[in-house]
Amino acid sequence: METIKIDGSKYPVKFGLSVIRAFARAKGFSTLDAFEGWYTKADDKNLEMLDDIATLLLLGIERGCKKDGIECDIDGDDILNL
Repeated sequence: METIKIDGSKYPVKFGLSVIRAFARAKGFSTLDAFEGWYTKADDKNLEMLDDIATLLLLGIERGCKKDGIECDIDGDDILNL
């Protein structure tokens, strides 16, 4: 499993369909096509996109922490501050 270092601590990252499903539900997407439409039209200059990216990354880190049985004590702002 991959890890990421945030504020001096390492966190496991696990991306899979469960993370995509959780993100899609949070965004109100009902199909994988809707998710695909989101990421193919991604604009990194859009402030909403920054929030979306932080949310997606956080979900992957939370999933990794859950799989490894460790506490995930970060939030989306910690990710954006990388």
